Amino acid sequence: MTTPNRKERSDKKVRIFPYLTQETYRKLNRLAKACDISPHELATEMVEALVANPSFINWIQDKHRVDASDPLRVVPLVQNGKVSY
Repeated sequence: MTTPNRKERSDKKVRIFPYLTQETYRKLNRLAKACDISPHELATEMVEALVANPSFINWIQDKHRVDASDPLRVVPLVQNGKVSY
């Protein structure tokens, strides 16, 4: 008996597990408590804001010395107020 293929949800989330230093976790936890949200929710909001910020995208690539001519370098484009790449 085969299982029929189900459609994948368009809003499906992917789990990542960053390893934080104790100091970074303490700061994240304190800020999350101040905002009255969980540390997980705060980290998610932070990552979403950072990957949608062209300045951050360029800064992180420059920090890690991704050359402008590198075919893997991400070039953020702002269209209708949204960042895409």
